[in-house]
Amino acid sequence: MNKKLMLVIFTFFICSNVFALDACTTSELSRLKELANNVEFKRNYKITEDEEEHAIDVLYNIDIINRDKDLKIYYKTAYDTEKIELSSRETNVGDFAPTENVTFYIHAYAENACITKLLKTVTVKLPVYNEYYYFHKDKCGSYPNFKYCQEFLDTEKGEAEIDKLFDEYIESTKPKSEVKKDSKTYLYFGILAGVVVIAIVVVAIIKINKKKKDDL
Repeated sequence: MNKKLMLVIFTFFICSNVFALDACTTSELSRLKELANNVEFKRNYKITEDEEEHAIDVLYNIDIINRDKDLKIYYKTAYDTEKIELSSRETNVGDFAPTENVTFYIHAYAENACITKLLKTVTVKLPVYNEYYYFHKDKCGSYPNFKYCQEFLDTEKGEAEIDKLFDEYIESTKPKSEVKKDSKTYLYFGILAGVVVIAIVVVAIIKINKKKKDDL
């Protein structure tokens, strides 16, 4: 009886230890969540310029950094009907259009009861690239605070309209003393032009009168 009892107790402890190893404990879940938090998603883009259309085509790629073997990652855009699983070798996904935001789902992939548990969700936003900024980098480099000089901006305004707003912006940023100086300069030129016109008219009248006298 003692041997049988000892065998039962021994078997119980072995099963308990196996269960403990396979259980999704708080510490194991914390470890997996820490691994998930270490994963980074870095967006980058490539631009193709269409010179004939004076336009650009932008496509985004997303690098996956610090991925661990105990994690399984899926992703999905607003246009996907189901989540797409990334293989363990994939460290990059791409060819996404602007505004096609990508949501990543990080699941546990450890050999215990934590497997498939969702650990973290990350959404990577893919903004619209500003064509005006792309074609006027020199101008925007000198005036980075101009509203339409942001690298990422969604606007329906055309280039001609933005150029007009840009000229108005430059004028508004000039010091008042400079504006006054410009106004005085324009005034002087106006007065000078007026004097020249009057002088020409006077000379013309004198010549006409002199000619009339000579004719008499």
